[in-house]
Amino acid sequence: MFPIAWAVVKIENKDIWSWFLKNLMVDLEITDGGGWAFMSDQQKGLIPALAELMPHAEHRMCARHIYANWSRNFKGERLQKQFWQIAKSTNMADFRLAKQGLLQLTKDGFDALFHTEAKH
Repeated sequence: MFPIAWAVVKIENKDIWSWFLKNLMVDLEITDGGGWAFMSDQQKGLIPALAELMPHAEHRMCARHIYANWSRNFKGERLQKQFWQIAKSTNMADFRLAKQGLLQLTKDGFDALFHTEAKH
């Protein structure tokens, strides 16, 4: 995994991400995104822009960045361990069980973490 393009912009939103992705698609001759994977930390507007322009691209979110953002509001060793148990789940049964564990610890933390579907 390595970065292949970047841009300096004043704000992050769907329009800016669409502009960036359209330029990337032209430069790299990408059509519908098939065979490509994008890694992000929940940047504003990226999910809808990717879904619209590259519906077949994979979109993964970086757990380390998500944890850094989430842990600003939800601190403590137990929450940290529970977050990583969720992130490192290797099957759906373990994932669901770990999610339930977080929900039992903090509903607010659970809601904040899962405001975006886990499939991304």
